[in-house]
Amino acid sequence: MQRNDEIGACAIGVNLMTEKLKQNIGSHQRLMADVSHALRSTMTQLQIALGLAQ
Repeated sequence: MQRNDEIGACAIGVNLMTEKLKQNIGSHQRLMADVSHALRSTMTQLQIALGLAQ
């Protein structure tokens, strides 16, 4: 049931904020995974270079 008063408008706003928050959390998790992967790759390359230099 959908209300057409202030409570209904507030509920719609809360639902929209909830969806946006879920999207932002997902984006944050993807960013952290991408940064983590980039750092691990760089560290591995540095370790290989160091091993070759030694």
